Amino acid sequence: VEKLKFLETSAIDFIQLSPDDDMYLAIGRKLERIIGNAVIVINAFDSKTSTMETKIVLGIEKNEDTIINILGNHPVGMTFTLTEEQQTPIRTGKLTKIEGGLYTLFFGKLSKTICSILETMMNIGNIYGIGFVDKGDIFGVISIITFKDSPPLDTEFVETYIHQASVALQRWLAIKLVLESEGKYHLLTESINDIIYSLDTGGKIEYIGPQISKYGYNPRDILGHTAAEFIAPEDREEFHTSLKNTMKTGQLTPIEFRMTGENGDIHWVENNGSVLYDKERKILGVSGVLRDITKRKRAEYEVKQKIAELNSFINNIPDMAWLKDADSNFIAVNRAFGDVVGMDTEYLINHSCEVCFGQAAARKFRK
Repeated sequence: VEKLKFLETSAIDFIQLSPDDDMYLAIGRKLERIIGNAVIVINAFDSKTSTMETKIVLGIEKNEDTIINILGNHPVGMTFTLTEEQQTPIRTGKLTKIEGGLYTLFFGKLSKTICSILETMMNIGNIYGIGFVDKGDIFGVISIITFKDSPPLDTEFVETYIHQASVALQRWLAIKLVLESEGKYHLLTESINDIIYSLDTGGKIEYIGPQISKYGYNPRDILGHTAAEFIAPEDREEFHTSLKNTMKTGQLTPIEFRMTGENGDIHWVENNGSVLYDKERKILGVSGVLRDITKRKRAEYEVKQKIAELNSFINNIPDMAWLKDADSNFIAVNRAFGDVVGMDTEYLINHSCEVCFGQAAARKFRK
């Protein structure tokens, strides 16, 4: 029960992490709680170059200065190129004991003498490795360095947790890649008023930009909630339909809907975005931008109100009456006009007089 509760809490915590947060550190800290006293090394892996880079090292605090002196630099940032043979056990996603100690762990990059000194100084016991993998593709590696007095690892629990963390890490990397490749992340989160967001396939919020605070919300408080919770009830069906179609087709259609602020105020927003995919083109969710168009909608409403007032006025005029915009298209026409030309007044709106009088007459009217 405790293990299930831990995994459930971890899943929620991972969802609430934003692209600004350090997913590698979050995974490492939770793994510390599972295995206790040990050194945890978390590496990113670039499949294109077969290069592994150390991102996080936990558990060396007491010996950190000595380790840096021996290595000549901090282990974070070290890179290793892996052969296909070295990648094979990692692709299994299983916890594997690494024979040969630190010398094997560092792929021979450190001398056996230095590795022996470190092993003695740190009282190192067994060393294990496990990959962040998805269908055989590696996108990270974890090494667990235990001590001679460390209790045995709970292999099943560790593997279950790492599998969960792999899913979270893959999604986090995909979101960062999309946001950065589109040049949106830095610009939108720091420079302008639009709100950047990402949703999973079920419409749950995985990331929301800090600009959401303008509407009374704390970004972290709404992570994990469904986006529909913050949409006006009358627009939810259209939003659900749009999201459902996106998950089926991979095409996100721009829509406009009303969003509710924390205090209940209504704000019109325009939604534009793109679909998030994994390496196999499986849809992970959507990433997009919300732009506040409340002022535009208010202006459109006021124009419609004025046109309605004009229509009411000119319809009481017994003779033909009409109103045109700067492009010479009808904005309003009265019933008498429609009766004379034999056309529906609604149809004439946004059309020029060519539709009822022909091109020659229309040119004269324009002059």
